[in-house]
Amino acid sequence: MSEPIGEGKAKGSIFAHAKEYIKKTHGVSIWKEILGYLTEKDREFWEGSFNKTEWYPTPLLNRLIRIYDKLIGSGDFKSIEPVAEYKALLMAGAKEVIAKHTRCRYEGSNECVLEVWWK
Repeated sequence: MSEPIGEGKAKGSIFAHAKEYIKKTHGVSIWKEILGYLTEKDREFWEGSFNKTEWYPTPLLNRLIRIYDKLIGSGDFKSIEPVAEYKALLMAGAKEVIAKHTRCRYEGSNECVLEVWWK
């Protein structure tokens, strides 16, 4: 049996870009539907403002993405790829991006890995 994985942290910019992508691509109504599935504590976080340079617990993002994938994707977490591509476009100033979700904790891996290439 593998050891429990500790709580990681991610930059606020990743959270901001995920929120922005969902709202721009799928609309405010889908965003609100996603928030409706979150716990009150998570919902308060996502409805508030957060600093793009601060670090936040990744489980907040993971729970959001899990619900997003159930509503928008097909349950295989491939729906995260366009979100990652959008983040790379914004963060790296790329013109062309390809993202592949190559390993996933929800599919038995010890870690989630997204490979992202850009020009």
